[in-house]
Amino acid sequence: MEPAFKNTENSSGVSTTKIKEQASESKDISINPLSGMPIDESELEKRAVAVMINNHKKATQQSGISKADIIYEVPVEGEFVRLMAVFQDLNVDKIGPIRSARHYFMDYAFDNNAIYAHFGHSDQAVEAIADLDVPSLDGINPKYEKIMTWRDKTRIKERGLEHSAYTSGEKIKAAWKLADYEVENDANYKPLFDFSDKLIDTDTWEDCTKATIPYSYYQKSVFEYDESSKAYKRSQFGAPHIDAETGKQLEFTNVILQYQKVTPIKGDSYGRKNIATVSSGKGVYLTNGKMIPIKWSKSSHKAAEKYTYEDGKELVLNKGKTWISIIATDMESKVELKISKTTKD
Repeated sequence: MEPAFKNTENSSGVSTTKIKEQASESKDISINPLSGMPIDESELEKRAVAVMINNHKKATQQSGISKADIIYEVPVEGEFVRLMAVFQDLNVDKIGPIRSARHYFMDYAFDNNAIYAHFGHSDQAVEAIADLDVPSLDGINPKYEKIMTWRDKTRIKERGLEHSAYTSGEKIKAAWKLADYEVENDANYKPLFDFSDKLIDTDTWEDCTKATIPYSYYQKSVFEYDESSKAYKRSQFGAPHIDAETGKQLEFTNVILQYQKVTPIKGDSYGRKNIATVSSGKGVYLTNGKMIPIKWSKSSHKAAEKYTYEDGKELVLNKGKTWISIIATDMESKVELKISKTTKD
């Protein structure tokens, strides 16, 4: 299938300088580089923040993740997936429960030039943070613990200690200041995605109003297109995926299914995994109730990911929030992409 567009000029897949020029031309409306949507100008030039989110069933409902611009869903040990929520605007009062780092998530943070916030770490993550000089904020580190995180006592009682750690935008900013990491993106920064100025013309694409990813007996992720909101609503654990702070179901204009090689780490007693992030492969892009095959590639840990159509042209997204599901290559045949009965009727 060939991509078709009503207008392929982008409004945010450009340098920060260009974004400011466009904002000035649009009556001072600044454009979020992660979503292509309006954003307060004060939030425009600072780096994004990527926060590790606990996605155990006992950790739901999570807080604050509906305000993230991009969310990654990635396999970890056992039957679980963990989330990484990427925020350009940190005006969020409660985020979490937050959880520990895994080494491959840092590559996704590098894709967005993001500060990496987490609560604890695996052995492999410790090595990666040191080897790759990751701008890490670890809420379990005594240096940051008192200013960056808190425990929800009700959660401890009802769900257990491991599902009770939270942070906020202000607390992350305080830890960030203490760590003295660079606040602004440099002049060469380019956002991960380009965004179309107008709704992408997907008439020639294949229909796909429902995507089901059976990660395991425990975790099944479902995205179902809602015509009224023009977005994919997310469900998991057999129910809508709700943000505890808004009471609303998560929904995304863009959904990317990205197939990557996932292998167990030999000798790891916890069953942790490696993911071939520095590599290339294929995927699927869903928007407007349609889908199109895509390709991805990443040349090094710190190099930004590149997404293209099958013909090699750079991928362009509709403006809005994006969900990225990382799926093991050997699971591709199990992923269901179809027209939902609800939508068809």
